[in-house]
Amino acid sequence: MVRMILIVRLVDAHLTPSTDTFSDLTLLNPPSGASSTYNFSETGIAWPGEAKKYSQTLAYNLSEIIPPPNWAARFPNGYTAEQPPPNFNVDEHFQNWMRTAGLPTFTKLYGRNDQDDLIQGRYQITIDMSKSLLKFLQIRGPICLF
Repeated sequence: MVRMILIVRLVDAHLTPSTDTFSDLTLLNPPSGASSTYNFSETGIAWPGEAKKYSQTLAYNLSEIIPPPNWAARFPNGYTAEQPPPNFNVDEHFQNWMRTAGLPTFTKLYGRNDQDDLIQGRYQITIDMSKSLLKFLQIRGPICLF
């Protein structure tokens, strides 16, 4: 029985959790009747208590703030009532990203799967980055836990 977590090693702090994403693993040669997708959970990946560092309510009017430049595609009309700023109190990807790293070459937990077995095979993962940063990214894993 194999469980898995995905750990991304960032050589430089240019990948951001709010604009850059990783897909679930897709098994390229699934056996008959097996699911081809190995899903990662976005919860249970941050340290307990991290959410307390971030406010649940917005301290500004939406007209007083603008999204960062790298979020232009995500918020093309700026922040609106229909597309408010992200709630960092529940965004565990953001909480992990903002947690201080102990070393200059650091790892950040992106997702985990504690329920499903990882079937032996060849997998594909898609990394959607907001800009070309391949020289900064090294995927260490996926890391399998037995």
